[in-house]
Amino acid sequence: MGIDKQKIPKTDVPIIRSQFKQATADAETALKGKSIRKGEGLFDEPRELLAFAILEASGELSQTTSTAQTIADRLMEIFRDASPEISVASYLESATLCLYGFILGTYNEEDFRYFYRYSLSRIRDHASIESWLRKAIIFYGLCKNLRGRDLLDEFRHLIQYLGASTCNHILLIEVCDVFGEDIRGVVAEPDFRFVDSIRRHPQYLEEAMEGRSYLDVLDATKNWLPDVMSAKLLRLFQKRMYKLAQDSIKQDADIAEACNAVKSVFKKAKFGSDRKSVFPVKLQKLSTPPPAEAVDPVVFEMIPQKLRVNLLPSVAYSTKTKTVEIIFLGGPRIGRSGILLKTDTGGVLLDYGLSVANQRIPEWVPELEMIDTVLISHAHLDHVGGLPVLYDNYDGKWCSTDVTGAIALSLLEDALKVGTPQLPRRK
Repeated sequence: MGIDKQKIPKTDVPIIRSQFKQATADAETALKGKSIRKGEGLFDEPRELLAFAILEASGELSQTTSTAQTIADRLMEIFRDASPEISVASYLESATLCLYGFILGTYNEEDFRYFYRYSLSRIRDHASIESWLRKAIIFYGLCKNLRGRDLLDEFRHLIQYLGASTCNHILLIEVCDVFGEDIRGVVAEPDFRFVDSIRRHPQYLEEAMEGRSYLDVLDATKNWLPDVMSAKLLRLFQKRMYKLAQDSIKQDADIAEACNAVKSVFKKAKFGSDRKSVFPVKLQKLSTPPPAEAVDPVVFEMIPQKLRVNLLPSVAYSTKTKTVEIIFLGGPRIGRSGILLKTDTGGVLLDYGLSVANQRIPEWVPELEMIDTVLISHAHLDHVGGLPVLYDNYDGKWCSTDVTGAIALSLLEDALKVGTPQLPRRK
């Protein structure tokens, strides 16, 4: 059968192309029953490892790659969760074989994700793992002939998919240099420089906002800034916008007039998450909001008695909703379910789940900071597991059936007390 050269990536990166060329020759040597010369690969792994991966992807075996076979056996033990203890060095060798198999088509992205997340609960020295992972993802992207911003976007995508810690893109300069790829021109672009400056100097967030609209800041930071810092930036902009809006509202304005005035300020300042709309208007955030209107008795009688007191402020400041926007936050697969219904004056969040595969929660969007109500469909972690992140700042309503509410409360309180759950076993 021989070597399946269609599996070899057609990369134009000289150092990687040379590595695969050498490994292909080594694989052919091994097929002849000869030993592969000693040496190390790009990840300080035994030279024969990439040749072994090429043989495996081609459906071939060799008796002369015993070192690689030992590493492959360890890889299978990890996949079966049958390796009670493993050193960092041994894990990284197996991880490199998993990476090569991922690139050559032996393994898929879920296999690679499982292998990475296995380390979270089994290895304490995770700095070495994260350093290896950055290099591995850049290597993977270069094998796909991605360059510049496309390479960084692929890095960000895989980091999120794996559920790994985000890093400053400046750290990737040195990683790319190893492969002869210079990204200095990309990270010197204004949006990357802006993100770098506020990540290194978060105490100057307010100063960094000067002369910028929120939409411009969001466009520059949404892919690289941690959600916590993004939320803080939003709150700073909110404070500024509502102060400007307060100054534009007439003293005798009613609720409708006040809402229109605030919307006008938002639109002029580009205070929204896209260019076609602005954020919901919450008159309660004004320093001196207009007098609340009386609640329609018919509407009042429709509200369950237990909810009337808590609901009155939002009902009293409500207006007729002209548009409803549906924002899907996650959930194309099992886990990370989340749907946000955005209205003119707030929003409703339907579930906010956790992925059991990588502990990711749905995407953060600014509108999450403006919801009025959380609706819980049922108390499975893939629908409620991400809700603990709302505990600190959310003071709205939580709605569910009695049984679902009791189970969800127990799960959420427990989630606040524990860390990353044990990984699911690979079948």
